[in-house]
Amino acid sequence: MLKHSVFLAFCLLLSVSAFSQAPDSVKTTVSAPAAKPGTVAKRTFKQEMLARYGQKDTAVAIINLFAKRQGGGAAWLVTSGIATVRGYAASRGANQRSINGVVVDESDANPAPVFIIGGLAAGYGVSKLVRFSNGRLEETLTSYAAGKPLPTWVRRRLKPKFFQAPRRYNERK
Repeated sequence: MLKHSVFLAFCLLLSVSAFSQAPDSVKTTVSAPAAKPGTVAKRTFKQEMLARYGQKDTAVAIINLFAKRQGGGAAWLVTSGIATVRGYAASRGANQRSINGVVVDESDANPAPVFIIGGLAAGYGVSKLVRFSNGRLEETLTSYAAGKPLPTWVRRRLKPKFFQAPRRYNERK
């Protein structure tokens, strides 16, 4: 039973990345620039958004904000998964009673607190991935381009550092 729980938790961690992807109804088709024959022009979603809305510094800042928060959500998710597996492994055979160096009685510690804390941390990571998904990014940018004001939850998170050039190479124009 325990092996099944660990296997299901592992599968859940692998499938969580689907939460951060936009649904098919939100995706729009964007024509990619003409590539040289024999090469494949592959651009990430953020590069597409930068190409479409890159003229405005606020739009670039919004893209940088979402990229940073998505990275943070993924980091929380991976770290919580690793810590949970490590904590569970440490709880196995944790209680030993020995007499003169000879193990007389060995029992496992209760792994429930490890799974509860790991689940809470993973839930926080998933919530960040859902809140700052690519679908919400596109929705926010299209409403901003249409002249609507930025939502309060985005406006209060925008800091001066997001108006600077992105730190990652693949997110540059």
